[in-house]
Amino acid sequence: GRTENMLGCIRNSIENGLKYGAIGVLNTDWGDRGHWQQLPVSYAGFAYGAAMSWYAAGNTDVDLAAALDAFTFGDSAGVMGKLAYDLGNAYQEPGVTVHNGNILHWIYTMSLEDMKKWRRNLYGNSAEVLNTNSLLYENLYGTIEYIDEVMKPLDDAKIDRADADLIKREFKQAAHMMKHGAKRALVMLNDENIDKAEMVADLDAIIEEQKALWLARNREGGLDDSIVNLEAARKLYTE
Repeated sequence: GRTENMLGCIRNSIENGLKYGAIGVLNTDWGDRGHWQQLPVSYAGFAYGAAMSWYAAGNTDVDLAAALDAFTFGDSAGVMGKLAYDLGNAYQEPGVTVHNGNILHWIYTMSLEDMKKWRRNLYGNSAEVLNTNSLLYENLYGTIEYIDEVMKPLDDAKIDRADADLIKREFKQAAHMMKHGAKRALVMLNDENIDKAEMVADLDAIIEEQKALWLARNREGGLDDSIVNLEAARKLYTE
């Protein structure tokens, strides 16, 4: 979800739309290379886009987590809004900020070596982190810990929606895929603590759950194309 990036993008677009006389707002949801993100991952962007397009002056600094709990998840425990918000910021933890993307996603279809060639697509000190194995190694383990910490209260959420259980499954899958992405990068760093056979089994579990979750909300069309890149990702562990 890249929460901070999403907030900045929507805020900048709407502020400039108001400044230069735009007549409306088009809020889009993108999913390159298979649209692997689950629908509820995008609720934060939908909600902030709606709030800002309706009343930017009063909603720029809206408490988005609280708004999501009240109007989207219907979570009386106040868990899901913050969880969705914080999980969406996991992309920052590796220390590699990719233009219009997330290293934990791109790592499924691209090597670290290929990313190092992306000079114009790396922000901040991302290139330094990519070229310092010890720093990247530390950040990737920190990413896994961050995701685990964010997900801890999930079972305490009291979502008042018919699809409550599905939403929890979808966020578990999102967290699972990001953690696998971090471990995948560690495999590329030749981390001896990561067992390749276990990674194959883990990826297969991700693929099967992705198929099930896709069909829970979407038509079958597009599913095969979406899964192709996930299946191709096995090669890193078997060749």
